[in-house]
Order: sequence, then C-alpha cells, then structure tokens
Amino acid sequence: MNSYAHAGVKIPGSDASDKLEAAGTVLRIVDSMLFSWGARIFAGLAVMSAGWNLKEQRFGIAVLCVVAAIILGTAPMWVKNIFDIGGGGSVFSLLSVPLGGSDV
Repeated sequence: MNSYAHAGVKIPGSDASDKLEAAGTVLRIVDSMLFSWGARIFAGLAVMSAGWNLKEQRFGIAVLCVVAAIILGTAPMWVKNIFDIGGGGSVFSLLSVPLGGSDV
C-alpha cells in the first residue's frame, strides 16, 4: 500500500495502519454503546425521573425530563442522519486511510 502525505513527504518506516483491526473494533463498540445503548438508557432514566417528579408534584421539572427523554431518545437517529449525509453510518466510519495513486 502506498501512502502519501499532503506535502509529498514519506515518513521512514513501515505503515502499520492496516494492522489496526482491534482499534477499529473498539471504536465501533464504543460507537454502538454510546449512541445506541447509552441513549436509550438515559432516555429511560429521564422518563423515570419525570414519573418521580410527577409523584412529588413538581410539574415543571417533570416536563423538562420528558423533553430530555425525547431529545436523548432521538439522538441516535440524528447522528445517523447527519453521518448518512456525509457518506458514513457512524462517528467512526469516516476514519479511513486514503489510498495513494494521485498526487495532488
């Protein structure tokens, strides 16, 4: 694999970026945990907080908790839509090593 820097300078040594499968796997796991599981867990906690606040007759805080639950629950969809516009499916899908061949 030929890799070229922007200025045309090549760093001495071997390019080991192709061997980073473990790092990519960890990044995908963090991505799915953060934007799928974490958002659902926090949205659920916000709904439970809204219920608790309604029980305690704190209606203003309950409304804020419901709004927070809606925002947290729909955040994964927002992230997916934003990165679909850019051509990727998640936060870490845009990380790629450019292939050489064209000197710009």
